[in-house]
Amino acid sequence: MKTYKASDEFTDAELELGLAAAVAADPDLYWAVRDLVADGAFAVHSDLWHQIAEAVESERQPLPVVHKVIKDGVEIEEPVSSLPDPEAAARRLADLYQRRLLAEVHQDQMQRLRSEESADVLITELEARLIEVSQAVRETRQGTLLWGSDLLGQVVGQAEAAQKRKEETGSPISGLSTGFGRLDEHLNGLNQGVYVLAAPPGYGKTSLVLQICGYVAEHTPVVYVTFENSPTNLVLKSVCRLAHIVPGDVERGRVDLTAFKTGADLFKVVASRLAFVEGSTRTTPAMLRGKALQAMHHHQSSRCLIAIDYLQRMAHQEGLQNMRENVGFLTLQLRELSHRLQSPILAISSQSRQGYERGKTNPYLETLKESGELEYSADVVMFIQETEEISCTPVARNYNLKVVKNRYGEAGVDVLFTFKPAFGEFRETTKP
Repeated sequence: MKTYKASDEFTDAELELGLAAAVAADPDLYWAVRDLVADGAFAVHSDLWHQIAEAVESERQPLPVVHKVIKDGVEIEEPVSSLPDPEAAARRLADLYQRRLLAEVHQDQMQRLRSEESADVLITELEARLIEVSQAVRETRQGTLLWGSDLLGQVVGQAEAAQKRKEETGSPISGLSTGFGRLDEHLNGLNQGVYVLAAPPGYGKTSLVLQICGYVAEHTPVVYVTFENSPTNLVLKSVCRLAHIVPGDVERGRVDLTAFKTGADLFKVVASRLAFVEGSTRTTPAMLRGKALQAMHHHQSSRCLIAIDYLQRMAHQEGLQNMRENVGFLTLQLRELSHRLQSPILAISSQSRQGYERGKTNPYLETLKESGELEYSADVVMFIQETEEISCTPVARNYNLKVVKNRYGEAGVDVLFTFKPAFGEFRETTKP
């Protein structure tokens, strides 16, 4: 017995055959409708359409002959007449494809309504699925010709929006603020793209990224993927930084609980927008996409920040020839994910000790551990360096954050920080 599928109601076999026949009769027509016909638009005769598409794109002759029609409910061998308006047919098939995607979501949710799952879970899943449908439709438009005349209005609109944002907020940056004024000035905040933060072990990379995430989470959802620390440990670090308490003192039971709870109350401000994911061999860009979409929809946000701690650990699962290739391939995947989500990704990278020199003023991208194509595929690359340009107390360290690659502004700039390891706190500073 055939299983009922709601999506089957949104197909048009005859329209598919008509469009296929039109292209087979006039191959040049293929390029006029190709951008309108999304992958999946042909539901009944997809094999035939793929044969025609492959033949046209490879310039093979002759093209397949379309010779099946349905009369009085019976399929017979007879040449199919082409359509008078192929572009209208392509648009209709694209619309039917989107309706099939929605029908699949609807049918799945109707079945789950009869299950024991809570309504909250069903609503969350439905929201995530609808976002996935929207994203799938958006992806069908990728790779199309985008004429400058069509984009000009969008560019002018962006300029007007940027001017309005500056007038309303007083801030010139368009990306998510890191909480550090000079760093935001150089980067224009965190925009869509992959931002890599590198340093040798023990230089506070996790502390800096966690502090940035805490600031971003005041307004925007954050998904923090951790391969190093447990989520509870990261929350502990965040609370202790806000309370100016050493995490080790908490674990040893020798902390002022009043001060600690004050830090916990401060963390509550961002806690609902800061989500942690424990990294594993199943942590893929596709999985991160789902988590990010869920977080964005939960907070009705058009973007989020994804933090990865750290890149080389996540790259272990890519399964290419070696770690260097894995890191390069993963970074390209993350960059694509960032653009699909229109959100920034901030990734920690190990820096090999070999080639690193204390106080070196021009760190090389090649010192990124197993970097692969990282120096080319990342949008921004930053290094934490020790510096003697500023003085600090014995319990603090002087650091220089050098932006060695910056797709959004000037490269080679420096941002000076004072780092207090005991509290995991970074503060911007200036030369005396």
